[in-house]
Amino acid sequence: MAETSAPAKTEIDASRYRCISACGGDEDTEDTEREFCYNVQMPGGKSRVYISYKRNDINIDSLENSLLEEDFWDTWERLPTVLAKQLPPLPEDRLDIYGFQLVNSSFIPCEPPRCNIKGPHNYPSFQEHDLEHIQDLGHGMCNVSLVSAGANQEHMAFKTTHWEPEIGILSDELSNYDLLRDFPSIPRILGLVFIGDCPTGFLMEPFTKGDLTKHYDASVREKTKWAWQLLLIVCQFEEREFDHKDLKCGNIVLDDDGNIKVIDPANCGWTDGFSTPQLDGCQVFSMGRTVLELFTKNVPKVREVPMLVQEEIKEQFEGLIGEMIWMCCKSITPKDIPSAREVKEYLLPFAAKENLLDQ
Repeated sequence: MAETSAPAKTEIDASRYRCISACGGDEDTEDTEREFCYNVQMPGGKSRVYISYKRNDINIDSLENSLLEEDFWDTWERLPTVLAKQLPPLPEDRLDIYGFQLVNSSFIPCEPPRCNIKGPHNYPSFQEHDLEHIQDLGHGMCNVSLVSAGANQEHMAFKTTHWEPEIGILSDELSNYDLLRDFPSIPRILGLVFIGDCPTGFLMEPFTKGDLTKHYDASVREKTKWAWQLLLIVCQFEEREFDHKDLKCGNIVLDDDGNIKVIDPANCGWTDGFSTPQLDGCQVFSMGRTVLELFTKNVPKVREVPMLVQEEIKEQFEGLIGEMIWMCCKSITPKDIPSAREVKEYLLPFAAKENLLDQ
């Protein structure tokens, strides 16, 4: 825990503080509490700092109230300078995770969240990396960034969490990646990332071509190939009795050879527009909605009515694609949804006609 009795800093270097995540600024609710997470560059590497503050109803002129009255993104820009001026110095000889609460305009040390994503699992085959040896190369979405790591500073994707409610989700995702590690359609996990003795994220193979939402304008031939590959992947999931629950174009990425891989197997819930409460993330139905998204270039509308498609879809998209969407999405009654294997068997003649059977 950092000491508050240390002398004040004489130099102000706000560039040392890089915000990597934040909570607050919800437009739909009153903003009475905010949390920020920073990587802090130290002489020996990076430490992590969590900052939290709530509305102060007693001291209305407090710094925390001033920050809450600002636009969330203005605070995002301003807070590093505030931290550089007022945060107690961090130990330079010990890289760790630190927590501070802003109370009555002063930063008070507190216990930070410890985001141990391993949970009860043991991963002896995963290489361990210290965060201070990870070089950030750019941000993605959903707590994923491109980094260089390892002895050869290879490019990898780094996924982490900064908030306690997300620890279980990321832990489950890591566990499922390990469960499916022999699937060529699932990204390889390349190691765990530690701050001190706390594993806070994992490294995986990067996908610089992005997810399928970036490829709506690909050729019909390419998109048909991806749809067939997705069906084969879901067949593999069924054989392993694994239910992804959140299939959508945003969770399907392209490798360097232009083939798809499925990411985000956390099993934490489904996305509105791709399933219904009755189906509870049924991956065959979501697969059909994903193919529909890919070919219409539109994310399904939230709570779209009806969710199911009409048989005319087979006229709009002839051949394999129309038949696939129709089979997967013609009903929202679980017992009427075919298995992926049944869909595959029905579509084999269409796949042969499209020269897809070597996929």
